[in-house]
Amino acid sequence: MSKLTRTYIEVISHILLWTLPTYLIIRYDLMSFEYLHGRYFTFPLIISVILNMLIVYFNIFVLFPALNKKKLTPVLYSLVLIFIIILIAFLKVQIDNQFVWHYFSRRTSDHGRYVMELIVNFFFAGQSVLYCIVKEWIRNKINEQKLVEEKLSLELKYLKSQINPHFLYNTLNNLYSLALKNNDNETAVGIAKLSNIMRFMLSEVDEKMILLEREVGYLGSYIELQKLRFSEKDDVEINFRIEGDISDIRIHPFMFIVFIENAFKYGINIRKHSFIDIKFVVLNSELKFSISNSIHYKNDLPDPGIGLSNIRDRLKLIYQDKFNLEINSGDDIFNVDLVIRLT
Repeated sequence: MSKLTRTYIEVISHILLWTLPTYLIIRYDLMSFEYLHGRYFTFPLIISVILNMLIVYFNIFVLFPALNKKKLTPVLYSLVLIFIIILIAFLKVQIDNQFVWHYFSRRTSDHGRYVMELIVNFFFAGQSVLYCIVKEWIRNKINEQKLVEEKLSLELKYLKSQINPHFLYNTLNNLYSLALKNNDNETAVGIAKLSNIMRFMLSEVDEKMILLEREVGYLGSYIELQKLRFSEKDDVEINFRIEGDISDIRIHPFMFIVFIENAFKYGINIRKHSFIDIKFVVLNSELKFSISNSIHYKNDLPDPGIGLSNIRDRLKLIYQDKFNLEINSGDDIFNVDLVIRLT
């Protein structure tokens, strides 16, 4: 279903939501045809429609999104919605009393009108809740489809790029054994780290969710492999820190590697002071990832709005509104802060 088609369906749904119920309410209230004319009927009717719309759109744009973002519990959400329904029913009755009290005093009591307005308000509130649930279901289905398409695309690119990776992995293990046999420890460490990276990529490419511990282990191997490029004389400082308990946290794989790759690509110059600072923090049901690095190749630095658009799009598809990504580039420092609200 195209975006334009979804827009047409949504517009038609809103028109039907207001046209049909409002018409039936007017038809039910025979006073609009037999007893009252002009502003004595028109003004209360307009206010009533506006108040009905307030219930619906306050729920659609404020309450239900707050429920989705866990800012409101289901119980608190229900209580707030019921309070609004009762308050607006009271306002409707008071407005009617101001304009047509002489009619209502002959026809029905305040109690009966309160009950009637509550029924109408609950109807519109129920419609808005149903609308939100259906819209959220459709959005999730669309996102699931996009994720499937993205996964297929990534797998296709992966298959195209690999040259018998299992053979290459086994060859690396053989080279590792040969390096140890020849007492070439530095080469052996490098091969071991590269072997760990390949094992992770081969085993996790089909996984939807993995333990953060495994992702961090993969990133650690990548960082250690990169460190082999530098000697002790080089003015290069690389920090990799973890704060909090990451043992039970599950995430989508390959979320952070693009930031670290860019840091090593654009932030390290062995002829100048260079640094990369990477940190994972788990606190209060949030995973915070930050990376800062020096900038030495500013002309080649990717535009955050373009070069990192793929990872931003992937975060939107997977975590929707449960993440916050900030990318800042100064004269000498490139900084990324990513916060993911865990569920």
